[in-house]
Amino acid sequence: MRKSFQNGKAVRKKARFFGRLVVRLMLAVVIGVITGKLLLSSIHPEHQDTGVVTPEHEAKPLQSPRRLKMEARLREITASQELNESDLPSPGSRAYLSLIKRLPTLESRGFFKLAQQSAGGATLQNAVLGEWAKRYPKEMFQTLHTAYPSEDDPRRDWFKLAIVEWMKQNPNEAIEVLDDIPRRIGRGGSDPHMSAIDAAKSSGNFGLALDLQSRWPNQVWSGLTGGAFENWYAGQPAVALAKIAKIGNADMRAVYLERIGNLAGGGSEEEILGTASSFSQLDRQAFLKGVVSAMAKDSPEAAVSFLSRNFEGSIMINAAEPAIREWSTKDPRAAILWSEENLHGQSRDKVVSGAIRQVASQDKELASDLVKEMSPGSARNEAAAIFLEVRMKDKDPQLAEWIESFPDGAAKRIMLDENWSMIGYQAPELLKILTASEDPMIASERRISEVARSLNANQPEAFEGWMRSLPERNRRIAEAAVK
Repeated sequence: MRKSFQNGKAVRKKARFFGRLVVRLMLAVVIGVITGKLLLSSIHPEHQDTGVVTPEHEAKPLQSPRRLKMEARLREITASQELNESDLPSPGSRAYLSLIKRLPTLESRGFFKLAQQSAGGATLQNAVLGEWAKRYPKEMFQTLHTAYPSEDDPRRDWFKLAIVEWMKQNPNEAIEVLDDIPRRIGRGGSDPHMSAIDAAKSSGNFGLALDLQSRWPNQVWSGLTGGAFENWYAGQPAVALAKIAKIGNADMRAVYLERIGNLAGGGSEEEILGTASSFSQLDRQAFLKGVVSAMAKDSPEAAVSFLSRNFEGSIMINAAEPAIREWSTKDPRAAILWSEENLHGQSRDKVVSGAIRQVASQDKELASDLVKEMSPGSARNEAAAIFLEVRMKDKDPQLAEWIESFPDGAAKRIMLDENWSMIGYQAPELLKILTASEDPMIASERRISEVARSLNANQPEAFEGWMRSLPERNRRIAEAAVK
């Protein structure tokens, strides 16, 4: 019994000890919290817990005095009526970097004032413009549009950033504002309307882009993102074609229709002809150009055969160009022969001379033979002129012999007429050789007189040597020219 009493006494003693320990620990925690609050209050009295979280406290939690000072300086700079270079920190300095970090605190007017300064350099200006566009796209556009009314002012390029952000944040508002602004194309062929169209394309919203091109017609084409348009078209071809048909500018429609033709080129002939028949003649030509371009990658012969079987006149002639260009890389002789037989006029001359240019840059001997094999006429004349243009860049001394031996006198005259000034710049020694020719188609009175006057005035010694190289007729013309 006595032993049991002693055990109970010991238990109660231990309980009282642990109870006092817990009380002390709780008291220490309370004292620590109070002390910590007092300490923080003494360091940052403006951030005492009032139970209400204000926007000011949310925007600037526990900022250092240095940052607060820089923000105040930024407000001071942008509030001034005029800014001097000394107002802005030097690029690369800590103050400069701090200034960039504080940009989100500016209002639209402050961004505009900073954007006008060059002292901060491109890094600061780009940071200012980028942040301004994100925070105030509408105000930025309207400010710049008013401040820089001339379409040729390079600073108007800044509003492209505003338009892109505005189209992301509130496209309906942006479109409504742009509706009231007449289209006036400035430097670089751009305007705010085109920037809005580009923004729609970049986001993959080609339906909106096509609607805007119909809504704001003009003569400027800004291109398509590779693959993105095709993917969009494949998902809703009927919608795409209906929107494209509303675009008033034929050249713009043509670019879209060529891309659609490229997609259709892998289909059956029946499907291609069915789609082509739904277009007007002008649009059909653009569509078929895309079809033929796709076909020609596998077989240019099959592409031109498809055209000649199903079409004639201007549609066939204009749509054949991409096939001939592709064919020229594989069998230029066959491509030129087909063109001479099936095409005519300027279209034929353009296609053939393009083939000769392509071949001449890689195989001069083959190009020479191809030109000489052609039938006399405008296509051959143009091809000969292109061949001479390509070869003179190499300053080939045998070029004069090639011109002398050319079998067509009319082609000699035309190729020299078209290239004479360029020869003087790129191969002046060739002029001396050509004007010493006994062929009047090459050494005409006008050409001899021009060279004589130029050499006599600028290179007297060279003039004397050149005179000795001339045949009697040419020398008399030269002497008369410098009297």
